[in-house]
Amino acid sequence: MTVLRPRNRLQRTIKTVAINSNTPVGAVRGGEIDLILFHSEVWVFVEVKRARDHASAASRLNRSQIQRMFQTAEEFCQTFAQGQLCDMRFDLALVNAEADVEILENALYSD
Repeated sequence: MTVLRPRNRLQRTIKTVAINSNTPVGAVRGGEIDLILFHSEVWVFVEVKRARDHASAASRLNRSQIQRMFQTAEEFCQTFAQGQLCDMRFDLALVNAEADVEILENALYSD
C-alpha cells in the first residue's frame, strides 16, 4: 500500500486505503481494484483507465471487469462488521495522453 500526503482540504477528508500494486484484494479470481478510498463514511472503489483520450479510456472497461470489481468490493466489505451493508460507490477515473484526469463519480452500478 502506498501512503499519499494530503495537499489540500479535500484530500484531508479522503482516506486512501489501498492503491493497486498488482496485489488483488480478496480471493475473487482476477479481482483487483485500482484505488480504495474512504470518504464521508462511504467506501469508494475506483477503476482507472488510460488511453489517448478520455472516451477511448472509457471504452477499455468491459462488463467482466466491472463484475469482478463488484465481487472484489463485496469481499473487501465482508472484512468489516457491516459486511455488504457498507455504503459503497464505484467511480471511474479516465486518464488521457496528457495525464489529464476525468473522474466519473458513481459511474458503475451493480445490477
